[in-house]
Amino acid sequence: MEALTTTKIESLVEDQVREGSSLEFKLSLPGRGEGDKKEFLADVSSFANAIGGELVYGVQEADGVAVATPGVGRENIDAEVQRLENLIRDGIQPRLVGVQMRPVPLATGTTVLAIHVPRSWIAPHMVVLGGSSRFFSRNSNGKYPLDVYELRRAFTASEAITERIRSFRIERLGRIVAGELPVSIGAGPYLALHVVPYSALAGGTNVVDPAKQQIMAEALPPMHSNGCSSRFNFDGFLTWFTSQDEHLGVGSYVQLFRNGCIESIDRGLLSPARFADGNWIPSVAFEKELVGALGTSCALLAGLGCEPPIAVLLSLIGVSGYRMFTGAHVLAGRPIERSELLVPELTIESLTFDAGRELRVIFDAIWNACGFPRSPHYDKNGNWVLPR
Repeated sequence: MEALTTTKIESLVEDQVREGSSLEFKLSLPGRGEGDKKEFLADVSSFANAIGGELVYGVQEADGVAVATPGVGRENIDAEVQRLENLIRDGIQPRLVGVQMRPVPLATGTTVLAIHVPRSWIAPHMVVLGGSSRFFSRNSNGKYPLDVYELRRAFTASEAITERIRSFRIERLGRIVAGELPVSIGAGPYLALHVVPYSALAGGTNVVDPAKQQIMAEALPPMHSNGCSSRFNFDGFLTWFTSQDEHLGVGSYVQLFRNGCIESIDRGLLSPARFADGNWIPSVAFEKELVGALGTSCALLAGLGCEPPIAVLLSLIGVSGYRMFTGAHVLAGRPIERSELLVPELTIESLTFDAGRELRVIFDAIWNACGFPRSPHYDKNGNWVLPR
């Protein structure tokens, strides 16, 4: 969408571009009547329930071929974008994420509005405006209502993606415990963060670009490190940090898989050697490193063209008996009662977000395991605020 220009819009006519399963032209913006609103929502949800695509408003077509670009006017276009965004938010369930709208000015003084609707990995989405409850999808002839058999397949496919994410986590943790790692990092305990785009587990994706080696190396610093080594490997691209502490050796690594999944493993933060009087989770460093790791991972995924939603899965392995180090308040907590803490997955709906704010539910779960009601590092508005 960022590359969509006036020249590209005008070339739709010159190149006689034809509508299809992922492209539809509209002469005018949706009206304000309920019928027009439902038609717009049906168009948007049908793209999401199929393979995704673009709605382009302000383009005239004849027999499905672009013949003119009269535009939709330029006045109040921002207000129209806001109106349509609100319609999508309130009129489709479950909530559709990742929709982008871009007004493109034309030389004639008018504007074309392009709307990109990504394929949804939590489909099917239903139009609910005005008490409606209808599902739509698309083929080369346009949108059509889903029948009961297609709905059943859509729900099954959506559930399958969720199960694949959980299976990916369990399979990777099994390899970590078994020592089948891209680099040898020694015995745990381990902190494992998995960042998994829903689209990664659908197959056919390869985001590892040899031309972006330097970018990937700089964008994937291992947790608890101050510099790293990097190389390509069979699974994709790897960065790792070798500690100067002889007890740690390779203390952390980040594996970018070809499909876009990211695995960050660290054993330095939880090393028993950090504290002389017991096994502790350093609360401030723990949250700080995870916020940084999630932020850099999602920034890289955005640069590699991955689309949300993104599943975030945190696991602590070998932490039975660990307590949360909180300075003067260490006695308020309790030791963790199990060896593995597998925090339920968190779904992030945008790749531009506040990592600290999003991670609150995960941090709270770890603090709960240590006997605390919540992480103390949030203000009353839910903002992540570390002590100075």
